[in-house]
Amino acid sequence: RFFIGLERAMLRSAGRVALVAILEDLHFADAGSWELLGFLMNRLRGARMLLLCSFRPSAERQAYWPAAENFVQVSLKPFSAADSLVILDKTLGKNELPEALRGRLVASAGGNPYFLTELVWSMTEREELVRSGGHWKPAGPQGGIRIPSTVQAGLLSRRDQLPAQERRALQAASILGSEFPVAEFAQ
Repeated sequence: RFFIGLERAMLRSAGRVALVAILEDLHFADAGSWELLGFLMNRLRGARMLLLCSFRPSAERQAYWPAAENFVQVSLKPFSAADSLVILDKTLGKNELPEALRGRLVASAGGNPYFLTELVWSMTEREELVRSGGHWKPAGPQGGIRIPSTVQAGLLSRRDQLPAQERRALQAASILGSEFPVAEFAQ
């Protein structure tokens, strides 16, 4: 019933104006959500709508994508090490990072420019990278610099450094959205 109800609502909306639905980070979706998406893609053919999805590909989820003329998949390849170094330098500007550290950062990011910039900013927030004489450089020995293994670990590390009240508000926002009564979570 839910699938059919959502289909009808989307068809009604697409009947009035062209509809664009953006679904991000589908790699975190559960099996039921992927099933719903496959259902909608097969049922909404011919509707005036664009369904734009971003996800990390995986073999088991490909079964949900119909082989149809109205389906286009665009695969983005990871950035090369050389391109990642350009992103690193553009993110930091002038820097004195040793080659070994630069290599560790690029390798850890795995070609993901978002992860690379998050790694850099988390290191500046932890004061493992400091600004001196207009240049960024390691605050101490390179061996003491912790590089998170995933984007999620990096973000959690940054969240954990927040005061308790701000952490509670951030956790509420992650569930309730960008607008909610802060007073309820500020205690």
